[in-house]
Amino acid sequence: MEPRRVLVTGGASGIGADVVRNFCSVGDDVTILDRVRSTDPDVRSVIGDVTAFADQQRAVAEAAPQGRLTYWWPMPVSTMAGAALARVTRPR
Repeated sequence: MEPRRVLVTGGASGIGADVVRNFCSVGDDVTILDRVRSTDPDVRSVIGDVTAFADQQRAVAEAAPQGRLTYWWPMPVSTMAGAALARVTRPR
């Protein structure tokens, strides 16, 4: 089975880091969008502001380079981010 591609906003610490650990523990491919880098070497970090649409776009592009993102946790923080997610997950 192919690893799921996961984007976690706020994944560098707290509950977000716990969510990241859970996804990683089952072999998922995890990217975070946060103000600081993850300490986990297996996690890709996109440094940015979760409320900034441009940073959300960069994170989605990093997490889903072939346009297939399995999960975005928590749900996108803006409707524009939801539109960005819809563009990368639509069937081809």
